[in-house]
Amino acid sequence: MQKPYYPKNMWQQFVWYLKSDWGDYMRTFAVTAAVVLVTVLPSQSSPSTQPLPNAPTSIGGVNHFHTWQWLLLACAAIYFVGSWKSITMEARRRKYDPALALKYTGMFFKDYEGERKKATKVLIRFHEGKTKKWEDVPDRSEIDPILDIFDDLGFLLQGGQISDWVIYQYFSYWIHLYYQAAQGYVELRRMEDNTQWEHVPNLYDDMMKIQEYKNAQPREKLIWTHDEMIKALKDEFPPHP
Repeated sequence: MQKPYYPKNMWQQFVWYLKSDWGDYMRTFAVTAAVVLVTVLPSQSSPSTQPLPNAPTSIGGVNHFHTWQWLLLACAAIYFVGSWKSITMEARRRKYDPALALKYTGMFFKDYEGERKKATKVLIRFHEGKTKKWEDVPDRSEIDPILDIFDDLGFLLQGGQISDWVIYQYFSYWIHLYYQAAQGYVELRRMEDNTQWEHVPNLYDDMMKIQEYKNAQPREKLIWTHDEMIKALKDEFPPHP
C-alpha cells in the first residue's frame, strides 16, 4: 500500500506526539528512570563505605550487576519501548481519526446542500457581474453558513481535535474553492469584526501549504484563474440530464 504523500517534518511530528500525550510520555519516562536508578544505585557504593549485602561485586574497578539487576533493567527497557510505542500509536490513530470529518461532510454535502447552492449562486453572480465591491451585494450573507463550517473546522484544528491531514483529505478542494471565491467578503467582514471567521484564513493557508508540497509547485501556480474558478463553482451543481 502506498503511503500518503503528505509533507513530513520528523521533528514537527515528534513534537506533535509529545504534546498530544505529554502526561503519558512523562509517566513512562519517570517510571523507567525510577527503576533504572533503584537498580543501578546499589552498584555505585563509595570505596570508603562498606558495600551493601546484595550489592554487586567489583573486580578490577569494574562493577558487575547481579542477575536480578539485569532482569530489572531488561524489564525497564521493554516497558519503556512498549509504552512509548503504544502511546505513539494511539496519538497517530487520533491524528488520522475521521470521525469529526465525517460529521462535517454530512453537514456540508447533505444538511447544508441548500445553503451551499445559494452561496454558490451568489459567488457566481458576483464574479460574473459588473459589481466589484462586496458591499454592493445585498444577498452576500447567503455565503455565511459555508464559511461558518470552515471556521468550525479551523477551530477544531487549532484545538487539536482534528488534524490537517484529515481536513485535507476530506475538504481541501472546497476550502480552496470557496475561500478563493469569497476571500474579499471574508476580508470585508473581518475588517468590521476581527473575530468573524478568524480561523478560516489560517485553515486555507494550511491546506495550501499541503497542496504546494504535494504538487511541488508554488502557491501562485495553484491559484485558479477567474475562468477556472467560475467553472469549478458551476460544477458544484451540474445540470440534471
